Amino acid sequence: MTTRSQQLRARDRKVLLWALFIAAAIHVAVFVLMPAFRATPVTGSDRDTTSAEAVVASPAIVSVVFGPPTILIGDSAEVTQPPDHTLRASRAVQLSTQCAWLANNLPSPLIARFRLRVAVTHEAKDVRLVETSGNVCADDALVDATRDLVYHWLPDARFRAPVQLVQPVALVGVQY
Repeated sequence: MTTRSQQLRARDRKVLLWALFIAAAIHVAVFVLMPAFRATPVTGSDRDTTSAEAVVASPAIVSVVFGPPTILIGDSAEVTQPPDHTLRASRAVQLSTQCAWLANNLPSPLIARFRLRVAVTHEAKDVRLVETSGNVCADDALVDATRDLVYHWLPDARFRAPVQLVQPVALVGVQY
């Protein structure tokens, strides 16, 4: 003999199974019978597609030369490193398609100066452009390269962290 509770559970199971079957059948019918959705562009849009394409960035390898930095001590004292204290490096950066011309038409080395802080971890922090190269595309590439600098020789016993300095950087080549 079954109890009232068992009878109700059996009835509820049948109702649940039928409801699931009907819901599944409705979903299948909707997916099979409905046409595919298509997105149509809004007419009369004043957005220029060429400007949207120009924003897309592409990877480039930039060749840069980091010149001898000038270490700033206090308010007005400076220590310029020897002229042979330079670093040649290549770095992958993202340049917009508007800057693609740099790969073929780099007029000459473009030089900019950056003010930055060398942290205890030897990494360049708070990189700010203080003297432009005269070219926005070159400046963007140089900022990206300068942000990745690691000064293994700073800070030291003479120059305690954080070390403030001005770093000249020259863009000498670009490859896509």
